[in-house]
Amino acid sequence: PPLPGIEVNVDKFAPMILNAIQNEDYSVMEAPYDEVLAFANIEDMKENTQLIGSYTSKITINGAARTANVVQLAKLMNEGMPVVNPGETLSLNGTAGARTEKNGFQEAPGLTSGVHDLQYGGGVCQISSTMYVAALKAELEISERHHHSLPSEYIPIGLDATISETPDLQITNNNTSPIYVSVVVN
Repeated sequence: PPLPGIEVNVDKFAPMILNAIQNEDYSVMEAPYDEVLAFANIEDMKENTQLIGSYTSKITINGAARTANVVQLAKLMNEGMPVVNPGETLSLNGTAGARTEKNGFQEAPGLTSGVHDLQYGGGVCQISSTMYVAALKAELEISERHHHSLPSEYIPIGLDATISETPDLQITNNNTSPIYVSVVVN
């Protein structure tokens, strides 16, 4: 929700400055200000937000459990870290937590040291890889990224980003404005 800020009231301040100059009064002045909202409402904010990077990957590996894992990670990403302020770092592992049954993940094929096996959260690297490419397009700083041990079907070679218990994808907002992260699966 919008939080109030301040804006200098130029119509009131300009005559004060002119008067001070004419009287050779160079002391510190307090500028008159008005309280303002950064934006009127959420719709106004959306109208003043621009897309800086996006990428789409197609789910090519069918499987209900894998797709459910992709959907679960998207849900956690959208709930856990929709805004990354300047200088902050988004960690997919930090946002998603452990890929366990308790956290809503299912067993599905995944890749461990070059071997396909069943693991909770199998398939979530599709989200991390897609976010990695979107971050590259947005010219964001990639603080941590690891590639898979084998090429992935859903992303061009060299553009994958694996996540697991220790490998993470971390993206730092090197802009001067907040970024909003949205992950869509359909």
